[in-house]
Amino acid sequence: MKFLARLSALLLILLALPVVAAAQSNDVIVLNDTTPSVNIVVTLPADATGVVALDFMNVSVRMTDAGGSTVFYTADSRMHALELSIAPNTGSHNLVLERMPGVVEAYARVNALAQLTDYSLGAPQISGDFQLISTSEQPVAQRQSLALASDQPGGTLSVALPAEQIGVIGASFANAQATTQLVDANGALMASSFNGHIDGMNAIVDGGAYLFTVLSSGITEAATAQVSALPVAYSQDFFPAERVSAAEQSAGGATVTCFAQVSVSSVSLRSGPGAGYSVTGYGFSGESLPVGGSNPSGGWFVVGKDGGSAWVFGGGVQLSGECSGLPVFSVPFRDAPQAQVVIVTQPPQYVTSGGSGSAGGAVVGGGSHDSGEDGEDGEDDGEDDGEDDGEEGDG
Repeated sequence: MKFLARLSALLLILLALPVVAAAQSNDVIVLNDTTPSVNIVVTLPADATGVVALDFMNVSVRMTDAGGSTVFYTADSRMHALELSIAPNTGSHNLVLERMPGVVEAYARVNALAQLTDYSLGAPQISGDFQLISTSEQPVAQRQSLALASDQPGGTLSVALPAEQIGVIGASFANAQATTQLVDANGALMASSFNGHIDGMNAIVDGGAYLFTVLSSGITEAATAQVSALPVAYSQDFFPAERVSAAEQSAGGATVTCFAQVSVSSVSLRSGPGAGYSVTGYGFSGESLPVGGSNPSGGWFVVGKDGGSAWVFGGGVQLSGECSGLPVFSVPFRDAPQAQVVIVTQPPQYVTSGGSGSAGGAVVGGGSHDSGEDGEDGEDDGEDDGEDDGEEGDG
């Protein structure tokens, strides 16, 4: 708790500094069974902007606004570092760093900057060690622009990095009030921002071809979105030297011998064990997915899908192969919140009969009366409906 308090205070102070240089935090966040996620509050002064810089390994990054709505999300092992520029006057934000499904141990480091790093200038990155490089496959840098206006609120720009080479994709879209997406050449989503809270970013990613889409909402004056890409030499040597290796992350690197075949029409693939976690994809009838572990109760399984991993409810799959001795990951179970049902009893309404000689009025509407009926058909008998065992499925 003391560490999180220090980190929150660091972000609050550094984001308020009107200077380019920022202090550097050497605190490395380790996410494991004891601490699978951390929350960091980020607040900007009025009319000010600021940048949150992150280096991470096997971590999903989510930023929410003061109302809890997601304004940025990524969960892709091909992304290694981020700088997120927060638009002015968008309120406080909550940064959630969570260990990816099926991962034994994950690492992150968070700093605050006054502005996005301009990699084309060769300036030192605040979070990681890097240098610009040139290859025979492409020029040092690519940069494309997209004009935005009320009659052309969005578009898509394509950039590429050399294969097998890490690089940085930079994007700026100030004053565009934009929702954005970064996808790879196969259309797989790598990162998204929503509702104009983020107005620029730098992402250090693996080599490949990428598409960056910008869609403005309610734009009133012309703006320009720019996307650039250039290869960099980047390392994460600041993470613990004794960190869990990639091979150890996947059950010691052993060959997968357990598979889960979808036995229903479709199942939701989620970011954690339980219907309270977000849906990251779907599995369909007959599809076979490699299994890498389970939660402690054995009701949810970590499966591989599209180069990543996700959690699937055991009631929707049939296991096959050698599935004994699966690794157990102590990720907290999170059920979907139950729907709130409110019963309001209306007072009885008395309507006077129009017939002559009526001795009283007829009762119309809710409420009890002495009609001789038992009046129990609307009452809750309080019996358990059998769906509160916490492992009922993913809804």
